Amino acid sequence: MIMINTLLYVYIFIVVGCADLTTIGDNGAPHWMERNGDLAVFGCNGSSTTWQLKCDGDQWVGERGVCPSVSLAGTVRSVLKHPAH
Repeated sequence: MIMINTLLYVYIFIVVGCADLTTIGDNGAPHWMERNGDLAVFGCNGSSTTWQLKCDGDQWVGERGVCPSVSLAGTVRSVLKHPAH
């Protein structure tokens, strides 16, 4: 009689924490984000206004502002007014 000992391992992973925030706002406006552990600071490109969020479990808590959307027409006008040399 042949006996085979088989070990079966079951791994369970539990992920704790908040996912990184996207750097594109809901309205398509780009912004920047810096994360340090459970704190995230983000703000609008070209602005000094910032907001801070804290990770609580798996949810970001805090007031998140809305960056103004960037219009392509405004960007083109700006480039035409101030061409690169």
